[in-house]
Amino acid sequence: MDGRKNIKQQPCEVIVGAQCGNAVLRGAHVYVPGIVSASKFMKGGDVVSVYSDIKGKCKKGAKEFDGTKIFLGNGISELSRKEIFSRLPELKGIGIRMTDPVYLSPSFDNVLPSYLFLQNLPSAVVSHVLDPQPGEKILDLCAAPGGKTTHIAALMHDQGEVIALDKISNKVEKIKQNALLLGLNSIRAFCFDGTKALKLDMVKDTDAEAPDAQAQ
Repeated sequence: MDGRKNIKQQPCEVIVGAQCGNAVLRGAHVYVPGIVSASKFMKGGDVVSVYSDIKGKCKKGAKEFDGTKIFLGNGISELSRKEIFSRLPELKGIGIRMTDPVYLSPSFDNVLPSYLFLQNLPSAVVSHVLDPQPGEKILDLCAAPGGKTTHIAALMHDQGEVIALDKISNKVEKIKQNALLLGLNSIRAFCFDGTKALKLDMVKDTDAEAPDAQAQ
């Protein structure tokens, strides 16, 4: 990752959420769902400056934001402000194509997908703290999209059983797809609410439960 300075900030601003901002720092473009605010005069094709709302204070659809924000770089808007906030469900693609980020970080999206699954550091650490062993039975709650699930299975050398639960059916299918793509056969994914999955007198039937790295 190569740090850069002296990027000219533009009058047209786009504010993104902290999670989206972290992805941009890792080399991603800005996708429409991550956009929180945009200048009222923004049009498709405009050069815009992108900022991360690190405290989550910016209101969705705001035309300006004076709170704490971190400059992420400049990009080209693929859509107008009106299009971005039109609430059309099909708008899920790239909203801002980053052309001049503050850090030059190559994107690893879809690079060696049958060998690599990119994770944030907290999610990767969880699996190592759990220290799963071959032959164990592991329960992963709120498992989609399967990064932690597949990491646990890999650490177990695909020997044992990883039970992955998520209450949204299409997310469960994503877990299954990722397991298949990575060639892992020890994963069993089910559509189920993890908060209703355990009876205290049956906890002994699993060797460990994998916590959600995002849980508070």
